Amino acid sequence: MRSFVVAALCLQLAFTALGSAGTFEECKEKGFMQGDLMCSSCGLIKDEELIEDCQKCCTHAVKYRSAILEVCPMKLSRLPEIKAFLEDSAHKYQRLKVRTPLNASPRLRLTQEDGSSDSIRVDLWKKTALEDFFSARMLPS
Repeated sequence: MRSFVVAALCLQLAFTALGSAGTFEECKEKGFMQGDLMCSSCGLIKDEELIEDCQKCCTHAVKYRSAILEVCPMKLSRLPEIKAFLEDSAHKYQRLKVRTPLNASPRLRLTQEDGSSDSIRVDLWKKTALEDFFSARMLPS
């Protein structure tokens, strides 16, 4: 009986939490594109009711505590944007380390504050896209 009560409370909490987030259609009706809306932009809104709706539909940007850019040194001649980033900009990001394993496709290995990690291929990224990504998504040093 006790486990049933605990399970029922867990379900109730889950449904309450789901109810607080806007569905795609609800957000669209209010003029917010769920998935494209970053929570940081909700602060630009002056209307209190709209701020509440914005916060129900927004996505929090993930901030990373560290990043490793892996790229094979033999492939750099075919990757001018990544090469330019490494030569001109990589030193600006203290939380970025560069590794050069042989035959590795260009990849970012990112670690969040909670220790979870993500991996992103960056073969076709422009130098400016890499700079923008690190400026926006890395925690300050």
